[in-house]
Amino acid sequence: MTSLQGAAGTGHARMRMDIRLARTFGLILLILVGCWLPALSFMLADVFVILTHTQQRAFAFCSTLCLVNSAVNPLLYALRCRELRVALLQLLQRLCVIGRCKKTTQDLPPGIHFTEESSCTAITEHEIPANGTMQLHSVSEMVNN
Repeated sequence: MTSLQGAAGTGHARMRMDIRLARTFGLILLILVGCWLPALSFMLADVFVILTHTQQRAFAFCSTLCLVNSAVNPLLYALRCRELRVALLQLLQRLCVIGRCKKTTQDLPPGIHFTEESSCTAITEHEIPANGTMQLHSVSEMVNN
């Protein structure tokens, strides 16, 4: 009986993965259409009518969107991967703690002295809390803090 339950659990996991892949594909396709449709529309309109200067400038911008699509695709694939997302969050947490400035002398660890000349002392990598007191759960949390 346990082998049937294991097979059912594997099927459920497979279905979840298929749904996740379908969502990723849908997102990629939506961005592809959103980036290419305006430029293709201008190209089609250019066949039938002469574009004004303003329309030509808009077409140039829309052509840039096509290039942006190529730059965004690898980012989307990377951010949809849980392992890469977790690694990115850990890196951002570490950079945030290292780059954070200490505003008062009370915040300074022993051995580092505050002078009037510097209004801010940077935290070094060795001062990062070992217990990981700063926990972020999303990239937007990092940006908003």
